[in-house]
Amino acid sequence: MHGVQDLCNTLIRAKTPFNIVTGHYKDKNALNQLKEYIKASFAFNFMKNSKIGILGETFEGMGDFYFNKNAFTLKYGCKFVNIPFLKLNKTINSLPEKEVLKELNYDIKRFKTKHNYNKELLALSEKYYLAIKRILIEDNFSGFTMNFL
Repeated sequence: MHGVQDLCNTLIRAKTPFNIVTGHYKDKNALNQLKEYIKASFAFNFMKNSKIGILGETFEGMGDFYFNKNAFTLKYGCKFVNIPFLKLNKTINSLPEKEVLKELNYDIKRFKTKHNYNKELLALSEKYYLAIKRILIEDNFSGFTMNFL
């Protein structure tokens, strides 16, 4: 572990957080610790490069859903992008009816219920799902959150 003290001093002066894992290369404990730090590093890098789509806005008194986007961005690096309702409506209106019916029939087969449901309302729900999914894929979002609409 030659040079660790020098490297640690440099990192401390630069106010860069770090961890050290030591152990024999066959030591399962050390390898598991190292594995956890590597996974955390991948997660952090994923967040740093993430683009999160937001549909809807928070409102006064909505403390259980509210978070400070700027503080989150400063800490983790991800970017938050509002998805305009106009874009959602245009995407809904551009969906081929065949695609909506395919998703509708798939869900009817997949989710069994003893209750009657309104097929038109279910079709509208499918349109929203498909439109949001399309926007997230086309605009290369890596995450999504939605508030009251």
